[in-house]
Amino acid sequence: MMRVRRLVGGAVIALALVGALAACGLGPLFVGPAVPSKSEFVGVWRHTGPDGKQAVIELAKNQRVSVTGLPRDVLQLGNNGLDPLKKPNWADSVDTSGTWLIAHDSVDSSSYIELTLGPKPSSTVTKLFFDRPSSHLQLYFYLNDPDLNVTFRFQRE
Repeated sequence: MMRVRRLVGGAVIALALVGALAACGLGPLFVGPAVPSKSEFVGVWRHTGPDGKQAVIELAKNQRVSVTGLPRDVLQLGNNGLDPLKKPNWADSVDTSGTWLIAHDSVDSSSYIELTLGPKPSSTVTKLFFDRPSSHLQLYFYLNDPDLNVTFRFQRE
């Protein structure tokens, strides 16, 4: 009986120690998916819409970004609530440029690409997300609440 108590006590202490290290940032308990390297994002990304219309995002090595043909409501609304039944308005598209960087959200431990587009001081800052639904990296904007998972996706050329 005494041996069982020692084993249980030792396990409790070990778990407390691992939890304390994780809380201090010295040993994470859970490790999320690896963030792709900057070089994996560099290149031309394309979304083909109805009637062959295309939105293009070019991410350069020097962290400059060029956006061509992106429906304005995708850029402006993003995850702020485009009606999930409404389609993006391709007749009102935007061409712009700016900078990009890989950013990290400390609240939910997610990573995303932060785009700063347009002339300063009135630049637009937006989040461009990424994942690997198959073996290929994809970039996307949420068109409304992320829980609804309605996205506007880009494939690498």
